[in-house]
Amino acid sequence: MRYTAFGLAVVTMVFMAATVWHTVHSYFWGSLITVPQSVAIVMFLAPITSITAITIVVLIGAFRRFRDDDMDNVNVTSLAGEAVKAAFPAGK
Repeated sequence: MRYTAFGLAVVTMVFMAATVWHTVHSYFWGSLITVPQSVAIVMFLAPITSITAITIVVLIGAFRRFRDDDMDNVNVTSLAGEAVKAAFPAGK
């Protein structure tokens, strides 16, 4: 079961990374943005947030077993902060 969950997490991350790649190459042509700016931001950050959230939940469940109170302990602010850090690395 752990290997299945890990495999599922890797497949999800690869799929969402492909979504980010497609988004960047479809919506951004150099400095030209071909869609409204709000759509471009959402289509870039949504896969990163999805990668972070799904991977954390699946790996916690695989290695510690799912518990009924797990969803009550998820810190959404922390997940959003990590997604923003991944999208906009500091110092670059």
